Amino acid sequence: MASDIVSQKPPVFTSWKEIAAHFGKGVRTVQRWEATLGLPVRRPQGSSVKNIVIASQTELDTWLQTQWKPTVPRVHRAIHQFHEQEREKLRLRLEKFRELKDQNLQLQREVQDTVRNLLQTCQQLRTLRRSEPLPSNSPSHKKNGNNGSSKTAANSKRH
Repeated sequence: MASDIVSQKPPVFTSWKEIAAHFGKGVRTVQRWEATLGLPVRRPQGSSVKNIVIASQTELDTWLQTQWKPTVPRVHRAIHQFHEQEREKLRLRLEKFRELKDQNLQLQREVQDTVRNLLQTCQQLRTLRRSEPLPSNSPSHKKNGNNGSSKTAANSKRH
């Protein structure tokens, strides 16, 4: 039982050396923390000696958690900002891609409709051509009926 009491850390530190060891820092560092950052240590009243201090382990741990917030190192922040910028660029590119894809689909539909209308028009023209008789002044009529007349007119002009 006596060995259990000795091996446990004391809940109260009674020297700067014990306080520094608790934080894993030097004595001057924890003294500076007391002066500048408000490290919670107590001194006896009326004592002119500055080296006599008492600090509670729970108060020190609470101070450490509230005073020192974990920070992301500068390099990690820069990488994080870079990734955020790249994510934003990627998001904008994806948005543009979706717009272009929608425009492309719309153009494909328009081309399909135009081709369909063109095919219908061609079919209608074929149907009309087959059903209507050829007019008398069509080129095929001239070839069959007027073989000699154009030659004689040309010959008469020469004489």
